Amino acid sequence: MKPIVDEAVKRLQLESTISIICSPAEIQHKGIKHLPALLINGSVVVEGRVPSIFTMPQLIQTAIEKMSVD
Repeated sequence: MKPIVDEAVKRLQLESTISIICSPAEIQHKGIKHLPALLINGSVVVEGRVPSIFTMPQLIQTAIEKMSVD
């Protein structure tokens, strides 16, 4: 999933820090039930699938917009 996220971030011209979590304990602590998963600022955006490069930018943009409203 990381290459698709990297490309989406690039297309959206965002500055970001991307971390990959591999620890089963940390994955469970974050409430993730299905891998792969994408979290943005601690909120699960995608779980159990890898979105295409065509849909990933919109998913990221929607998550960012939701955060600015909350």
